[in-house]
Amino acid sequence: MKALFSLLLLLCAITPPLFASDLNSIYQLAREYDAQILGSKASLEASREAKPIARSGLLPEIIVSGRGTGISSRQSGSWNRTEAAIDLSQPLYDRGAYMGYKQADHIVDQAEALYHGDEQTLIMRVAEAYFGVLAA
Repeated sequence: MKALFSLLLLLCAITPPLFASDLNSIYQLAREYDAQILGSKASLEASREAKPIARSGLLPEIIVSGRGTGISSRQSGSWNRTEAAIDLSQPLYDRGAYMGYKQADHIVDQAEALYHGDEQTLIMRVAEAYFGVLAA
C-alpha cells in the first residue's frame, strides 16, 4: 500500500498540470489561431504586394517579337524570310507611375498600422479573458 501511494505521489509530481498556462503562452496561441488577427495579417501581406506592382510601372518595358515565312515552288526555287525585333522603352518621367509608387508606400503604412491596432486589440481581448478566468 505504501509503495502504491509513493508511486501515485511520484506520478503526480512528474506530470505537469494540463491546463496551467501563463498569459504569454495563451497570447501566442491566440496569435496563431485567432481569425481576426489572421485576416488582418493576410490583408497586410496583400497590401505589401502593392509596392512591387507599382514599381513595375517605373521599370523599362521590353518587347521581343519574331516572324518567319518560307515559300517553295518548282519554278522559282525556294526562299525563306526571317524577321526578329526587340523593342526597349523606358519613359524618362512618368508622373502617374511615380505617384502610384508613392501611394503604394502609404497603402503599406496604413495596412501595417491597422495590423498593429488589431494586435493591440487581441492583447486586450486575451488579457481580459485570462484575468476573467483567474478572477472566477
